[in-house]
Amino acid sequence: MARTSSPPFRRVGAAAPRCEWFLARPDGEFGDLPLSLNDWDPAASITAAVRVEADLEGIEARTGVAADADLRLSLSWYCRTTQVRGSGETLSVGRDASDGLTLTCTARGDQLGGAVEFRVALVLASAGSPSSSLAATIPGSVLWEASQKVIIEGIGGRFPMVWIDFKASGLPDRSAWYLDWDPHALDEDVLRGARLHLNRSHERLREAIENPSTPEAQTVFEFLYFDVGRAVITGALRNRDFVEQPDRERGTLGDEVRRLIGITFPGVPASHLADRLKHQPTTFDRDLQHGLRILGAL
Repeated sequence: MARTSSPPFRRVGAAAPRCEWFLARPDGEFGDLPLSLNDWDPAASITAAVRVEADLEGIEARTGVAADADLRLSLSWYCRTTQVRGSGETLSVGRDASDGLTLTCTARGDQLGGAVEFRVALVLASAGSPSSSLAATIPGSVLWEASQKVIIEGIGGRFPMVWIDFKASGLPDRSAWYLDWDPHALDEDVLRGARLHLNRSHERLREAIENPSTPEAQTVFEFLYFDVGRAVITGALRNRDFVEQPDRERGTLGDEVRRLIGITFPGVPASHLADRLKHQPTTFDRDLQHGLRILGAL
């Protein structure tokens, strides 16, 4: 007989708070938080906000926590690609929570890649007086949580993109994309130094970009992120000038590649990576998959 697992205490369930997600615009105002940021600048931070309306009496009745329990809402972010996380605001939940509580959280652009997930949680800070035997009593117990993922690379990516008809252009028509760039032109501005060509007639790619929130689209973006990442990393590491002097002016293609290499192989000098690519290519490919987190980047 199959068994289902459940937390050792009551969670919010049907009394779940209502939440709305927002994104801070350059002018300081907030708009709806989109599923993807096509024009994301890696030098810019991402500030998100969530407004939560919670029925405290309903939460207490549903979870069994005492009326004097200390409940708090917290907002945090996590980037799987870089394995970096951070925290935002934490607010106590009072009787006026049904009027709405707003929390904000900022994720630094230089700590991000692939996608960033914002998570709001209702946490028990202290249990207060004795309550139901099924109520949470351990501080830190999560009674409810909700999250919103924002793709910052994949459909927007690091490079300018253009749709073309591969077959009409004399390119292999079953290819989905290719990156047009020169690994010896790393001092070029990113907007001029590389261009990602997308095959207009590739059905799965087109569907992914038109519907970016589907699981199928996520998989397509992960392969795109990995393939482009592999191309620029291996290309740059075969460039002796880059290996000897990886630091480039900010905003250049070389600086973008240097940053990607730093995220993929944290703390490893470019010269060591170039040597590994040349003399241990299979080992390098294995480590590259780990660093770019293929099938896990987003």
